[in-house]
Amino acid sequence: MEDLYGILEVEKTATKEEIKKSYRNLAKKYHPDINKNDKEAEEKFKKVSMAYDILSDDKKRKEYDYGKVNNGFGGGNPFQNFSDIFTGFSDFGFFNNHTKRNQENENLNKNINIRINITLQEAFSGTTKRVKYYQNIMCKDCSGTGCEGKEDKETCQKCKGRGSINVTMGQYISMAITCDECNGVGYKIKNKCKTCNGKRINVVEKTIDIKIPRGIFNGNKIHLKGAGHFYSENNYGDIVALIIVEEDKEIKILNNRETYSEIFIPFSIFICGGKIKFKTLHGIKEYEIDLEKNRIGNGSKLRFNGLGFPEHETSYNYTAHYLRLFVEFPQKIDDEIKEKIKEIEINKETYPKYFEKIGENFNVN
Repeated sequence: MEDLYGILEVEKTATKEEIKKSYRNLAKKYHPDINKNDKEAEEKFKKVSMAYDILSDDKKRKEYDYGKVNNGFGGGNPFQNFSDIFTGFSDFGFFNNHTKRNQENENLNKNINIRINITLQEAFSGTTKRVKYYQNIMCKDCSGTGCEGKEDKETCQKCKGRGSINVTMGQYISMAITCDECNGVGYKIKNKCKTCNGKRINVVEKTIDIKIPRGIFNGNKIHLKGAGHFYSENNYGDIVALIIVEEDKEIKILNNRETYSEIFIPFSIFICGGKIKFKTLHGIKEYEIDLEKNRIGNGSKLRFNGLGFPEHETSYNYTAHYLRLFVEFPQKIDDEIKEKIKEIEINKETYPKYFEKIGENFNVN
């Protein structure tokens, strides 16, 4: 048996995560759907699959390292239906349900992906966005077959109408992949439909209003079932709307859905107390700084329960809002005010933190 570590291009001391990462990269590189009619790539694909099956299993790996390998699978394929190896590679359109009969044509992406940008306030309140898009709909003249007439539809001889063919990976793996003769539809076309030229679809421009629920988070997706592209036998994919919440200039949203903002307060309020106003997603709020009850410092952070983001989508329970206060010193002070400020005695009672650092016996005069 060949060196399995060499096949997966990892060291013998590689961790399971390193083995998995290398395997996914190699499986993607040599996958038959990407390297059509490439026997060398197909053989390498078989080898990396076999190598991963052994090295990803602690028991099998231990047996291999000691020179005796169990040829059975035991727990079965570590990637059920062999589709999980492409988790994280969906944007490339690889390996989409190869085991199903009458799969989508590889040239047709059944889902329509839409990106919708909204403001933080719209994410908080919910909104509706009108979107224009192009949809592949079933050609009505040929009922989505691509054929001019019923007699022009011939069963694919390679896959026998199944739309997929089985590929055996040595003695370890057998899997179904899309038939490359009929592109997964299960038949060949003798005479193409004159309306769609055998493509089975017509392209139309559409407009849709997408309702975005209150409390939606950045990166969330909205799925509209059956609103996507036609792909087989009156079946349509979905519209998948990726929600991008734009950053707000004043209010930030934290990972736990709490909100945060910063304001500058006048020096006079900082030392004497008074009312301040600040912006939240719930509107402008007012707060009384009472120095007798709550002494504040430059950079102090206040918590306001129930003034943050919805706890989850559509919820009417809200997280907290945090407000950090910074002191804005006056840019211009007249001499009379300066003299009054100088009258403030510098001692431990008026400036406790200052004296805490420098010591009580330090001469400030």
